[in-house]
Amino acid sequence: MNPSTINPQPSTQSEMFEEHPDAIALRDLLADGHWLSRALIATTLRWNMRRVPAAAELLGSEVVRSRTHGFKLVALLTKEEIPIALHAAEEMHSQAKKNEACALALKQAIHRLIH
Repeated sequence: MNPSTINPQPSTQSEMFEEHPDAIALRDLLADGHWLSRALIATTLRWNMRRVPAAAELLGSEVVRSRTHGFKLVALLTKEEIPIALHAAEEMHSQAKKNEACALALKQAIHRLIH
C-alpha cells in the first residue's frame, strides 16, 4: 500500500486550513469588481451590519475597506483606484496607532491599580 494514500498531505497552504464561509461569501460577492457598501453587502448576504467588516477582516489585505467607497477586492482595483486604496490603508494605520495608544494607557492604568 502506498503511504501517501493513507495520510495524504495537503499540497497548498489553502488546503491545510478550511476557509471561513463568511470570507468565501464576501469574496464571491466582490468578485464582480465593483465597490460595494456595507449596507448592500449585508442586505445581499442577509447578514447584520457588524458581520461585514468581520468578514472583510478575515480576508485581510485581499480586500480594501474604505469608509467612503466601501469594499473591493485588491486584485480588481483599477489604476485610478489605487489612491483610494492607499488612503484606506493610511486610515487603517492611523486607527491602529490610536488603538495601540489606548491599549497601552489601559494597561498602565490597570498596572497602577494592582501595584
